[in-house]
Amino acid sequence: MKEFRDKKYGSREDVFEIVNEFPKGYYVWNIGRQNFPHECYVPLAKPLYDKYHIDSSKLKAIKVKDEKTAIEIMSYSSRHGCDEKKFKELAGLS
Repeated sequence: MKEFRDKKYGSREDVFEIVNEFPKGYYVWNIGRQNFPHECYVPLAKPLYDKYHIDSSKLKAIKVKDEKTAIEIMSYSSRHGCDEKKFKELAGLS
C-alpha cells in the first residue's frame, strides 16, 4: 500500500492511503495545500457523523492530471464542498 505520512502539531501524524479511484462516502478534505504539500494529489476524508468531523484513521489521497487541477479542486472544496460527483467533473473524469 502506498501512502503519505505527514507529521503535524507535534506528535500527530496523518497517514493518507493513495487510491486510484474516489472511494464511496468520501469527500475532498478542505485542509489547503499548505497542510497537504503533495503535488498533483488531493486529500480525501470520510465523515464520522457530520461533515465537520472526519475519521482520521481512514484518510486517502488521489492523484489528478496536474497541480493546476489539484489546486482548482481544493479551492472549489474550500468554498462549496466537493463530493465524488463534483470531483470527477472538476478533474475531467465525467
